Amino acid sequence: MQGAASASATQLAFKAFATRHEAVNRWFRSTEISYRLGRMLAQGQDSAFPVKALFAHDFRRSDVLKQYRGRFSESGRTPQASIADFLLDLRDAWGALLESVIVQEAGALEMFIREWALAAIQEALLASKSLPKDRKSELESVAHEIRIEPYRTVSLTRVARLFPTLQEALNSTTYLRSKRPFLSPATGDVTCRSVADLWREVRNLILHHDRLVHQKFYENYAGLWLALQKESRNRGAMLVPRACYVGHPLPLVARHAVFCLTSCYQAAVVLHIAAGGSGEA
Repeated sequence: MQGAASASATQLAFKAFATRHEAVNRWFRSTEISYRLGRMLAQGQDSAFPVKALFAHDFRRSDVLKQYRGRFSESGRTPQASIADFLLDLRDAWGALLESVIVQEAGALEMFIREWALAAIQEALLASKSLPKDRKSELESVAHEIRIEPYRTVSLTRVARLFPTLQEALNSTTYLRSKRPFLSPATGDVTCRSVADLWREVRNLILHHDRLVHQKFYENYAGLWLALQKESRNRGAMLVPRACYVGHPLPLVARHAVFCLTSCYQAAVVLHIAAGGSGEA
């Protein structure tokens, strides 16, 4: 996969992905700090106190506190939120944060794969004027399809079928962050491609099924979901592996969001290096 014009296009695609990845990562980390600060401030306080008790007088923005009301109860809605209300909302917000990180990161990878595929196809068409007729027709057809159907997903599996040399790269390398992914072997079925595909399906589960595990997800990904966690645990990660069950929300903790950020970035790096990139944005 060589060619100056297309190499530039794949480089730009990776740079755009890296920028999105960095933004999601920084948002996740800074919001986690805010979450922990909120819990720290509430620690040791009477949970029945109004939430404004957590603020020094100069930081009590009346417009913000006035709009933040308590939860409904048998006696009606309280005029002011209590620290207990705040902690409950903070817990719910933490779950929403983890979901959002996964949705944004998996979405950024999907955008990158689409942009990379178009650039790589163009590169392949320009690299050789003696392509077999059927191969040239296949590449042109896929490129046309991607362009006219912007909402159609271009999966890693499809990209690997289109460029067979990527099959081994995606299926034999690690999902872990590595500057030299082709020297970092996968562990069993926990591969760069399988884990990236997993996060794509987790993203779909969040967006389309309110994170509730359905039968198809369970059949296709329950084993990989648990294997990923166990493999990470064996490497020393502070994580209690959590299985998934049909009809129940997919269990998410902060470490899962980190896994998503790591493996999506790694999948992008593998494609980028395959197109002649250095692995750096």
